Amino acid sequence: MAADRFVLWKSEKPTQEEIQFVLEDFLGEVATEIRWDTDRFFVTLVGKYSHPLKRVVTSPIARRDIEPGWDGRHLEVIVGKADLDVLTRRQDEFTMRVADGLADVFARFWAGELET
Repeated sequence: MAADRFVLWKSEKPTQEEIQFVLEDFLGEVATEIRWDTDRFFVTLVGKYSHPLKRVVTSPIARRDIEPGWDGRHLEVIVGKADLDVLTRRQDEFTMRVADGLADVFARFWAGELET
């Protein structure tokens, strides 16, 4: 399941270069790759998908098997004309919280409206 965190720009918005700088500086060594392609940045984070409760609860959600190819940690930052979308697809708690933090930084600094 995908989760979007939209930042709607009121007036000023970051440039592609500024977005890249924020990604690099916010993520530091947690990012193993930050790559631009067409209209978005693809970000790969260190580690593999995990669940914080996998040894505490027995629910299928906590112990779910990951589809092949989705065991890593990834997020996308889609750059629109009037917004920015920090998108996660089938990700774990760690990746989701990183994405939340990124969206918050963009919204705060550029006075954008954060919609989740």
